[in-house]
Amino acid sequence: MVRAGDAFRLSLSQAARTAKVTGPDGKSRVVEIDPRSRELVFGETFKQGVYHLAAGTNSTTFCVNLLDAAESNIAPREELPFGRYAKVTATRLKQANAELWRWLAMAGLGVLLFEWWWYHKRTV
Repeated sequence: MVRAGDAFRLSLSQAARTAKVTGPDGKSRVVEIDPRSRELVFGETFKQGVYHLAAGTNSTTFCVNLLDAAESNIAPREELPFGRYAKVTATRLKQANAELWRWLAMAGLGVLLFEWWWYHKRTV
């Protein structure tokens, strides 16, 4: 992952003269590389998305993202801002996952046991 606007660096295992970079919009671009260099630096990462890079036998895919810490924070918030004037705060804790399947399974088992008992009571 690369932050939008930062340079992407790739170590080259063999010397290459050119590299082909395909951006997130699908347009390809050829980048000249110094043959003595062992590293490719691509700095035109202004659009976010998936980039494909091919240089000689090296081929890689990298993503350009905003990498915003506020966007990535998924922790529950104590206060939510709604508009300019209203804010909602957490007032009480509520259980969200009430599992009913155990009670339904026990009720089904009870019905099956009753049917089994009723059947054997009549036949014996």
